[in-house]
Amino acid sequence: MAQLQPVSFESGACKQVYKQVEQNGLQSVEALRDMLQLSAEEIERHLQRLEQQGYIERRGQRLGIALDLGERQRYETSDFEYTVRPAHESDIDDLVDVVEEIAENKTYAVAEELAAELRYDERIIRHNTSNSRVCFVATTADSVIGWSHLDLPLTKKLRPTARLTVGVSEDYRGYGVGKQLMNRALEWADDYDYLRVYKNLARTNVRAISFLKAHGWEQECVRQNHYRIGHKKIDQITMVYTF
Repeated sequence: MAQLQPVSFESGACKQVYKQVEQNGLQSVEALRDMLQLSAEEIERHLQRLEQQGYIERRGQRLGIALDLGERQRYETSDFEYTVRPAHESDIDDLVDVVEEIAENKTYAVAEELAAELRYDERIIRHNTSNSRVCFVATTADSVIGWSHLDLPLTKKLRPTARLTVGVSEDYRGYGVGKQLMNRALEWADDYDYLRVYKNLARTNVRAISFLKAHGWEQECVRQNHYRIGHKKIDQITMVYTF
């Protein structure tokens, strides 16, 4: 599969249409008409072109970013069944709740950053001229219990490398959910020809560092005193998975 490329536009008006869909999530053609000073015919023409380019897709009367994130996969443990699937924009509140729950554990500093980012954007999936973000969730009984998230820079020099975050709600740990979420993200990155994936962790997050090492990740570097957790300065460990 080809590398994920930044979007490009034939005209400023076409960019306007895409930008509204990308920044504001699923919306109807009627909503675009209200937001943009374009006629219905102009909007329809730009939408058709964006569909032809593979940038957006129609879901009934709604519009959304067209990124192939694969299908849902079901798993069964001794205590429960769960599904790993691409995140939907309707998952955002449940997703942020889980990320914030895990961010309360002071060893997972990056989760706090992701939660703030999602709260601000009010969007899960992003794909624009400079950056993309994809996300997978684990769900049981329609509740989000974990996630894996890839931050995908699209500038040419940074494009081969993606950043991963992954987390599972405490009640569902120890069942392999985190492993399945991580593997789903790594498989997607490999399919899109990323060369490496990295993950930043606080040195105090011993459990996560051990987990990654056990699954083929290597420690690449240490940034001393990178985090302030409570009153302590904590080193950042960068772990890398290379395809």
